[in-house]
Amino acid sequence: MSNDDELEQLRQQSTSGGGNRIDADATKRDSAVDDLVDALKRVDEGDVSKTLSLWAPDEAAMVDVLMEDDERLQAMLDVFGEELDTDIDANEADRSDLLKLALRYAIADVDPELLKDLREARRERAIAKADEGL
Repeated sequence: MSNDDELEQLRQQSTSGGGNRIDADATKRDSAVDDLVDALKRVDEGDVSKTLSLWAPDEAAMVDVLMEDDERLQAMLDVFGEELDTDIDANEADRSDLLKLALRYAIADVDPELLKDLREARRERAIAKADEGL
């Protein structure tokens, strides 16, 4: 099979199913951002709680140890910071900061697109809130 034949075959594969994969991926991402914008709106309006709670005695013990050990806490915050492009000093961090970063870090490890979509959704939500205020 010649290179031209291979390229044509790839083109056919990418457009099968009614559109090309790039357009389909963009549509899927737009939908995910829209879902996040809607969720952020529900949070703002109080339909979804702004707090998370869970029963986690082992994790509570680990967080307690981290909060008492500035060196260990800073090492963990540095790892989170590299991945999430943030910088938090252990002396200023509270449990909430640590848990939010740990959750985002775990999500970014499994589904990095979700955090990218969240950033875009937060921008869109901020614009919508500004427009609502006009």
